[in-house]
Amino acid sequence: MRKWVWVLLDTIYPATEGELILRNLNPDNDSLPYDPHLVGGVQALMHYQHPWVKACIKEAKFRHNEKALKMLAKMLRKHLDQTNFHNYVIVPIPLSAKRQRERSYNQVEEVAKYAGFTSTNLLARIKNTKPQTKLKKKARLENIQGSFRYNKRKLPADTQIILLDDVYTTGATMEEARATLAPHSPLPIICIALAH
Repeated sequence: MRKWVWVLLDTIYPATEGELILRNLNPDNDSLPYDPHLVGGVQALMHYQHPWVKACIKEAKFRHNEKALKMLAKMLRKHLDQTNFHNYVIVPIPLSAKRQRERSYNQVEEVAKYAGFTSTNLLARIKNTKPQTKLKKKARLENIQGSFRYNKRKLPADTQIILLDDVYTTGATMEEARATLAPHSPLPIICIALAH
């Protein structure tokens, strides 16, 4: 788009910081810094503090930005293509019913969809919790406790569950979700976060 058009649009509808960052990134290239690392038993694909990663996560989460979703999906696809996982199902961390209604989408499900995967709703969020980002570690653990329910479904014995979240911080959400799924999983659960 011509520069003067952006100036006009930004004057009428001011762009967020994330939008401005994404505007200069090419989703067809590996713009995001893929750097898989293990933290607390979770495979994190990128570092959240990188401005491009943070912009993508926030734009995907709060604005349903298609470019951000596609870029995050590309990193997920890249990672899973490099693994030896077979017969796996992706289980996104679910939102509470209230948050799902407010946003009308779950950004983690959307990333999986853009990556070409069908996510499985083996997990339901049964408790509307406070946002974890505003809480300290102990409060996060208490806040998230008892938040999930397993949606009864028989999985074939060779099925690998991949639990997926956007950001891993203290691990409280991922651990509660893993603990809820573990008794029903035929194999150990793989946990992946797009960023840490």
